[in-house]
Amino acid sequence: MLDVNNPTMMTIIVDGRVHILRVTPVKQTTAEEVVAELQKSKTIDSGLMPAGTRFLRRTENRAKFVVERPPRRLIARFQPVLGPTISRLAVPIWLPWQIYSFSVSGNTVTDSRFFWAKRSIQSVDDELLRYTLPNMWDENRPCYGALPTLPESPEATIEYLISHIMASAFNNDLAQYLKNIPTIISGQVPTRRIGNVDVPHEEMHASVEHVLKMHAWGEAHREPERAVNSIPWQPVGRVSDLLK
Repeated sequence: MLDVNNPTMMTIIVDGRVHILRVTPVKQTTAEEVVAELQKSKTIDSGLMPAGTRFLRRTENRAKFVVERPPRRLIARFQPVLGPTISRLAVPIWLPWQIYSFSVSGNTVTDSRFFWAKRSIQSVDDELLRYTLPNMWDENRPCYGALPTLPESPEATIEYLISHIMASAFNNDLAQYLKNIPTIISGQVPTRRIGNVDVPHEEMHASVEHVLKMHAWGEAHREPERAVNSIPWQPVGRVSDLLK
């Protein structure tokens, strides 16, 4: 079901024509009803949009999707290569608004970039913030690791890739890109005890330390799901950059 209690808009650009869809709290609307309306207007051909799609730009056989997801509590896990203790721990951390950008050629997702934001998208001028977690290349590009055969449709592939990166265990391979971290996080003393387990010093890799600092920040706040949006992560562009 679409969340009709929180009105939002989705902008679709097809060969220069702009379609703006607005979800309002008038009645409950199923995803199937929305797709039926889109098909009737010939805005899309078939399939469901990825959840949280805010912008879709299509030109000939190419497309760009901009998807947003609200702040969430992520249960961070670590790969066994980082140590026997840390790899069996589940570390809750809070993520701000997430913005996911996907480029599609034909039916293939050719590029993806992840960002954070201070709020739900209100304008193409809204700032994009650096997505600062392990398993990320520079320029906000995720490292998916080994992937199985992906779904045939790009819409289903986008849903899968977002779910995959959220469920993936962290490693330390790309720790050099954990940079420009706000002092409010980098200045935290990392949590060394999760539940009744102490993290050994030799397992405090850069990626582990960063996640444990994010955990410590969350534990120090009464309402971290709200406060997380005020963390001053590094600005790296604007929403309009994703639609070029």
